[in-house]
Amino acid sequence: GLVPLLAVLAVLYGVMLFRFDFRGDLDYMDGLKTFPLSAAAIAAGQLAASTLIVGCIPAAMLCAFALASGQFVLAPVLVVSAFLLIYCVLALENLFYLVFPIRFTAQSPMDFQYLGRAYVLLILRILTLGVLAAGAFGLGAGAAWLFPAWSQVVFVVVTWLALAGQGLALTLAAGAAFVRFDPSVDTPA
Repeated sequence: GLVPLLAVLAVLYGVMLFRFDFRGDLDYMDGLKTFPLSAAAIAAGQLAASTLIVGCIPAAMLCAFALASGQFVLAPVLVVSAFLLIYCVLALENLFYLVFPIRFTAQSPMDFQYLGRAYVLLILRILTLGVLAAGAFGLGAGAAWLFPAWSQVVFVVVTWLALAGQGLALTLAAGAAFVRFDPSVDTPA
């Protein structure tokens, strides 16, 4: 029970700490908009770097946990699942950031407007992530219930496909938000 909890904490802190995506490139958005790539490609590139950096520690922890417990087949399942989940979390974070851009530091020690906005966005992110995770795992559980002989394999495959579909949808949504993002108007002070 402790290793999965530590992996989840590593993801949560990693997402907040490492901003090698749109969240860290606020001052360079106008330069990103000049790249001769589609918005979805730019969004995928931004998310891929952060996913690899944030995902290494939890994926290694889960892989070591599976190998130490003798579940050799479970190790690649957990690694792929960790990277898919982290990609979806980061895509959601970047989507919210592009729609509601804020600086990550308060202007004064008691900046209640910043704190209020940050907490509202945090609650909105948690609720959205909960709905997305419940949808993916619900689809996997429903498919496993329909095919009881292959329940574990069907659960993993359908959940992976659902997470990959959500990651794709969030990437496209982040790309669309990137197109709508106007650095001259949307950049916070």
